[in-house]
Amino acid sequence: MPRLRRPLFAVLAVAAGVLTLAACDKPTPGVTIQSGSTSTVLKPQTYCFDAKPSHCRLTTSGNIGTLHAQGGGKIMVDVPRTIASGFWQVRSATQQSNGTFKSLGGQATSSPVIHDRHNTRVQVPIGSGDYYLIVTEAPQGTNKATGSWVARIVVTD
Repeated sequence: MPRLRRPLFAVLAVAAGVLTLAACDKPTPGVTIQSGSTSTVLKPQTYCFDAKPSHCRLTTSGNIGTLHAQGGGKIMVDVPRTIASGFWQVRSATQQSNGTFKSLGGQATSSPVIHDRHNTRVQVPIGSGDYYLIVTEAPQGTNKATGSWVARIVVTD
């Protein structure tokens, strides 16, 4: 009988290890942006599940979404419940040569801090070209998640 327990124990130990690793791979929330009938879901550039740095995911490339929008139109930004229950904000910016973002002028292209609401609309600047839409989740307390989502907006006339 003890010989049968060893293989069973080994199988259970491997299964427990797989489940533990799967728990570390929590899904990160996506943010949906929409212009007209076109929408895209953004993956986070950064996302921290809580205040522990070991619980953060950072992405250096590949997670910037793209959306085409009519100049002078509006973009709808929709966040999931986990973000809507906290504080979040949308801002429009251009990217500088050093990689930092500079906010566009005008209140209509950015939002005030939003709380307990799933969506907001922001104005698309008139003209053509492109800029970035940045959605950020503001930290609250020591155990609150934080994140940022970025999209390149291609403006058409």
